[in-house]
Formats: sequence, structure tokens, C-alpha cells
Amino acid sequence: MKNPIWNNEELILALDLYFQIEYGQMDGRNPQVKTLSEILTLMHESDGFSRSVNSVSLKLANFKRIDPKFKGKGMTGGGKLDESIWNEYSHNKQLLHTQAEEIIKKIINRNITNTPSLAVEDYESRTEGGRKIYVSQKSERDARLKNAAIRIHGTSCQVCGFNFGLMYGEWGEGFIEVHHLYPLGANETAERITDPAKDLIVVRANCHRMIHRKKDITLTLKELKQKINPVYSNE
Repeated sequence: MKNPIWNNEELILALDLYFQIEYGQMDGRNPQVKTLSEILTLMHESDGFSRSVNSVSLKLANFKRIDPKFKGKGMTGGGKLDESIWNEYSHNKQLLHTQAEEIIKKIINRNITNTPSLAVEDYESRTEGGRKIYVSQKSERDARLKNAAIRIHGTSCQVCGFNFGLMYGEWGEGFIEVHHLYPLGANETAERITDPAKDLIVVRANCHRMIHRKKDITLTLKELKQKINPVYSNE
């Protein structure tokens, strides 16, 4: 079944991304292209189809054809709505970005609202919120190493390419978790030198949880990438 043509909101999101990245970065290997694919797929979750990274990169190429600053030919095709969106927003990129952020918020809120709640028999009320004192040992972490890792590796997840800034706008800008490739505190008590470039990676929370999902098993970056469902992968 052929996917429907791009609607007005999809094109606003695509054009907003178009103005954020360089011409040579508009292919399926770009984490931002991949993230937009995920957002559009979430938009159409109830319709039963998705926008692949290839579909997103082709749409960006359609805009190249319209863009007077682009020196190449771009991708032929596209529809009249492409040109309409371009004419409406290409001279007002701030309005475009504001509209894109509102659309993303609407997609996320709709997805949360449509999540089925638990049936009454699936849970019971229990008391929580009391105060307990725990005494334990925890491996010391240096915040400066975390900050250095983010400066080196950026803020796009090195497993799936997700970027919080693109998804949540200014609120998510710069946010990412940092993972130690060689876990601290794993049957060891000695301090060690950590190289933020070689020993640390940046990952989104979901991927971080999957790395540590099973006790006594810590997946490598390569191993977790291999487990990603092909539907969400551009490789």
C-alpha cells in the first residue's frame, strides 16, 4: 500500500529541518533526519503507516529543487503543497520553527492521551512515599567527564540517533545521558583513569536502560545497535 501524500504539518516539520542542516547532510545517515522520521511515524501511528528515513531525505531533496540558493538540481517531483509551504515560510523561519515546535508538542500529547489506561483489576492501591535510610557504597563519578563526553560526542544518541533538542525544542536542547563503556563499580574497588573520548558514549534514556536491562550483562554499543528493529533503523 502506497503511503499518502505529505500533509501540511509534515511539510512544515520537514522544511524546518531543511533550514537547520547543511545541504550535504540531508540523507538517511543524519540522526536529525532519522529523528524526524520517528516523529512522523508517531504522527501516523493510528493510520498504520510510517515515514521512512528515505522518504524524509527525498522530501528534503524536493525542497532543494525549489530553493534558489541551492546550486544543484535537487529532486524532481513533489507537489504543489511543497511550493506553497516554501512560499509561506521560507522568508519567516522563526515562525516556521515556532509552528514546527507546536506540531511536535501536539503529536506527543496526542500519543500520551491515546495510551490505554490500566483496567481496574490490573492494579491495587498501595501506600508509598515514606522515608527510609539506606547505607550503601556507590562509585564516584566526575561531572567534568560527563560534560567533556557531551562536548566530544554531541547530544544525539550514538545508538539510535535520537536528539532531544529536535524532539522537544529549546526544552530538550543539550540533554543526553552518558554511559561508561566499562562499568564503574563492577566487582572493583580501585579508582581508574577515564578517557571521555574512548570510555564514554552519549545515549538517550531508553537505549541506556536497554544496555543495562539484564543483571550482570552490559551490552556493547555494537550489540545494542544490532538489536534495533529494522523498522527503526536506516542501516
